[in-house]
Formats: sequence, structure tokens, C-alpha cells
Amino acid sequence: MEIVSSCFAISIVFVISLSFFQTKYFLTKSSRYFAASLFLTLATALVSLCYALLAQNASPPPHVFEILAMVKYLLPPTTAAFISLYLIHKVIDHVFVEKHLFFPMIAIISSLIALAAVTLTNYHTGILFEVTDAGEIIKGPAFLLDYVAVAVDIVVCLAFCIRHGKSLSKNLILAIRHSGLIIAFCIVVSTQIVGVNCLVVTCALIEAIFFLNFQNQRLGVHSLTKLNDRRRYFLEVDNRIKHKKKFKTYIVRAENINVLSLAYGYKAGDEIVCRFAFLLERMFHYGAVFHLDAYAFAIMLPYHEKDSEEQNEKLREMLKKPIDYNGTGILLKTTVVEYVCHSTGSTDADYFYEKLDYALEQASEQNKPYSVYTPELGHEMLRRKYIISRLKQVDRESGFEIYFQPVYSVRTKRFSSMETLLRLHEPDGTSISPGEFIPIAERTGLIVPITWFVINEVCRAFSENRAFDDMLVSINLPTQMLISDGFRQKLNDVVDSYGISHHRIAFEFTERVVFDDLRIAEYNMSKLTEDGYVFYLDDFGVGYSNFNCIMRLPIQTVKLDMSITATADTMMGDCNLVKILADFFHDMNLGVTAEGVESEEQAEVLESYGIDYIQGYYFAKPMPVKQTASFLKRKSNVDFSTNVFKQK
Repeated sequence: MEIVSSCFAISIVFVISLSFFQTKYFLTKSSRYFAASLFLTLATALVSLCYALLAQNASPPPHVFEILAMVKYLLPPTTAAFISLYLIHKVIDHVFVEKHLFFPMIAIISSLIALAAVTLTNYHTGILFEVTDAGEIIKGPAFLLDYVAVAVDIVVCLAFCIRHGKSLSKNLILAIRHSGLIIAFCIVVSTQIVGVNCLVVTCALIEAIFFLNFQNQRLGVHSLTKLNDRRRYFLEVDNRIKHKKKFKTYIVRAENINVLSLAYGYKAGDEIVCRFAFLLERMFHYGAVFHLDAYAFAIMLPYHEKDSEEQNEKLREMLKKPIDYNGTGILLKTTVVEYVCHSTGSTDADYFYEKLDYALEQASEQNKPYSVYTPELGHEMLRRKYIISRLKQVDRESGFEIYFQPVYSVRTKRFSSMETLLRLHEPDGTSISPGEFIPIAERTGLIVPITWFVINEVCRAFSENRAFDDMLVSINLPTQMLISDGFRQKLNDVVDSYGISHHRIAFEFTERVVFDDLRIAEYNMSKLTEDGYVFYLDDFGVGYSNFNCIMRLPIQTVKLDMSITATADTMMGDCNLVKILADFFHDMNLGVTAEGVESEEQAEVLESYGIDYIQGYYFAKPMPVKQTASFLKRKSNVDFSTNVFKQK
């Protein structure tokens, strides 16, 4: 039966090892103890198997049986000691107080050293066992000392787990209970079946329990780095919040892994991620590191105010150092958010991580490598969540309303077109600024249904108001729709259903919108132009300005941003940027619109520079549909050729 039980243990260890040793990195201390216990279990089973086979089929040289018997006797308690240390470190992963390790480790190591000393003297004393020439082991008076050492390990582990019971996860508690059942089962089997190697089978089965609960990549361990994953992080956060424990966490995201993967290859990218994870785990002697997603990690530590700044500085210094890859120093661009979770004021892990994710997003957008979560960020996040909830229901009843801002034509001295703007009204009569809700809509993808609402409302307004018969209207178009395959057909269906001529509708876009998908945008815009629609380039002069984009795309008019036109009345002469741009675009047969005009002086100077269209509060402010219709009816017979008109 010893051969059978040894082979059984070897089979279990082999199956576990196939999955566990897929990576060359053992990132956590507990994982390293688990790896050591696997090696020891395998060694124990192999020694037992060799001993049994030699005893049956061979006559080894003198003293071989004695040496093998001592190794066979000492290995199982050693394996049990490492399994105990693994379990204790799993508890420490939850508790984060490494000083609590001292007494359990002293107790386990001391019992193992004592057993080893007795085992070494057994050759002369025979206090544990004696070995016959045929390999038969004759039990001595202290033969069960190995079981005593294992019992010490079990008692120490139980005491440690009971002491920190409130901090343990359900998963860990369940694994401990199952281990107790395995131990009891193996003891019963060993008393009923002679020759079963109880200790080695018990160790193998307990390792299987631990592997399934803690090391299996499908159950809370990241498949690449073998660190605890996002699910485990949520469980740990929930556990700490539930027991009102104060802790600190960092979220660390490597921003340029994709670029490095393209430069060195994706296998190299994975290797760099693993090395980065390895450095994060080794940085602190306590706490835990989690691999949240492809390039984001979390570090969880106990919070002590006196150590906090030292921890922050240690992390910042580590992130400044390059990672060695095949002799090349790779510097990762990282974004870090630090957050201290107090024992009160927190809810659950989902909301907790949502706050951190928002803080990380803001830090990344502002190009801040290191930031600290503040309550103000929490208020901003709640505000964004509220706005998102408002944006999900796009209709008039939900407060959405289109406004028109008439655009003045310098040539005809009349209002010839309008820009469509969107307003979102609150139930109390106030409004949410477009500058606040439009960027959120763009980031969340909700801008698409909002734009379809605007297109439908514009077509409805044009079909119901004769005052708009001679007007062209422009609508801001997001990139998702411009590069979409089905946009053209759906647009034609909507516009045609209202009986509106395609030539009366223009779409405004920015260079930023089309730059990444210029080829697709160029093709789709050419098809829409064939259908009769018109395109305006909006906000020219904001950020970078790409003249190649202007020359390639079928646009009719360029709209100069107010940041450029604002200086028109202070920079006179041929050197003025507005005049240079106007002349340049006219040479390309493009119209030029000046945005943000608010004074008579600006309007006069811009007209003298050859600007074709003027838009701004000086001529007309944005107005609801009915007010715009009334405004245009009143001004339709006014001649502005003799003086510049100001809206009244």
C-alpha cells in the first residue's frame, strides 16, 4: 500500500504542477512557500516509493536503508511545516501585520529543528526506529515524534487563524475547514489500512485544496503573473470595509505597455508586465499586490500615518527606475493613485473601486504621474454619474432641447445659416452646461443617441417652421458616427422622412475627431457630399492644426475658433493671423467663419479681413426653436449694409 499511496501523492502533485509552474515568477511569499511545499511533497513521495521498491526487489549497500529511512521520516514533517507557513502567509495577506509572524514561525521552525536533531541521532540511539537488513522499520519508543511535530504545526496554524478570524475571507475559512476534514479522513484511513503513507497523502490532498482555492488561475489568480486578481481584490476590500479596518491602497497603471509591445513584440510585453509585477510585490515586506487588468495593479497595505510618506516615496522611487529586459533598460510610464480608506464612510468594494478608477482616469487625462484621492474627486464622480443617468434618456420630456444660433453672412448682409446647439434642462429650471455633459457623452458613447435626437429635432423644426426655409443648419457630428458604415443610410432615411433637402444640412467636425481615422472619414464624407450634405471644419486653431487634413477632406467652410478671432481688433494690418488664414482658405475656395464675435469692433475688423460669416453673441445668441423663428422673421427685411447690427 505504501507504493500505491506514494504514486497517488505523486499524481496529485504532478497535476497541480502542470498548472502552477507555467510561470517562472513566484511573485508572493505565500506562492513561494506553496512551490516549496510541492517540491517537498514530491520528494517525500519519491523517497517513500524508492524505499518500498528497494525493500521488495533489491539488496542495497550497507547503510542505504538507514539513510533513506531517516530522510523518509524527516521529509513529511518538513513538508507539513512549509504547508503551515504557506497558510500563515495567506492569513498575513489578509491581516497585513507581519510582526504577528514571529511567534508562529519560531514555533514551527523550532519543532522542525528539534525533530531533525533527534532524527540525526537516531542512527546511534535507535530512539525513533531501527532498520533491518531487509529494509523493515522497527518502531522505537519515540517513533510518533514526527506526528507530534505535525500536530504542533496544526495547533499553531489554528491558533493563528482563530486570532485573526474576523479578517479572513470566506474562501480561506472554507479551505481551512476542508483541510481539517482531509486530515481526519487520512487518519481514519491509516488506522484501517496498513501500509498507507498517511502524511504524504495528507500533504498532497491539502495542497490540492489550497491550489483550487488560492493558486488556480480560474479562481482569483491572474493567468499571466499569478498574482491575486481583480476578484480577489474586491473580496479583500469588502472584508476590510466590513470589519472597519483602516488601510491604504495604490492603483498603479502602466500606460505605455502597448507601445512597448509593438516595439519589442507581445511576448516581450508580457515579460515586461511580469517583471514589473515582480518588482511591485518585492517592494513592501507586508501587504498584498493584485493584478487588476492588463496593465493595472493594486497594492494594499495597512495604514500607519508615520509610515505613509516613506511608503509613498519608496513607490515613487521604484517607478523611476528602468526595468531590465535583455540588457535594455525599459522605463514604464505609470499613473498612480493613492487612497487611504478609513474605517467609516465607505460602502462596498464596487463603489470603492469606482472612486479609484475615476481618480485614475482624471490623473491620466491631466498627465499626473502621482495623485491622491480626495473627497472632491468623489463629489465629481457622483456628479458625473448623475449626468450619465440623465444622458441615458434622450427626449424632450427628459429636458433635452435644441437651440439655434444664427450666423451672419457678410456678403448678403443677412442671416444665412444656423448652428445647432443642445441644452439639458433640470427639473428646477436650471441647465447643465454643454461643456459639462458633452465631454461625458463623448467618453461614454452616449453622444451617438444624443446626436440622432438632435438630427431628428432639427428636421422636425425645419419641416414645421417656414422661417427656416432659406436657412442652412449645421450639426456637430461625433467620430463614432462619421466612421460608421450604417450612418449614411440611416441619415438619409431620417432626413427624407421629413422632406428636407440634403443641401440644407451641414455637419461640423474637428480635426481631433477625424485624425485617427482620416482615410475612413475621407471616404464617408465624400459619399455624404455626393448625397448633398455639407461639411464644416470646426474650432480651427485649437490644439494642432493639420492643413493636410483640410486639403484632403471635402469641406466647404472653415470655422476659426474664438481664441484666434478674439485678437482680431487688437492686431491690425497684413500680419494679422486672421487675415492670413482667411486669404489662405479663400485661395482654396473655402468659406471662412469667425466664431465668438462679441463686439462691434471685432465684427468690423473681421469684415475688413475678408471673413465670410460671423457667428457670436454680438449678432445673435443661441435661442430655442420658436424664438429663433420669431427672430428671423423680424430681421428678414432689415438691411445691414449701412451699419453693423446688434441683436436686441
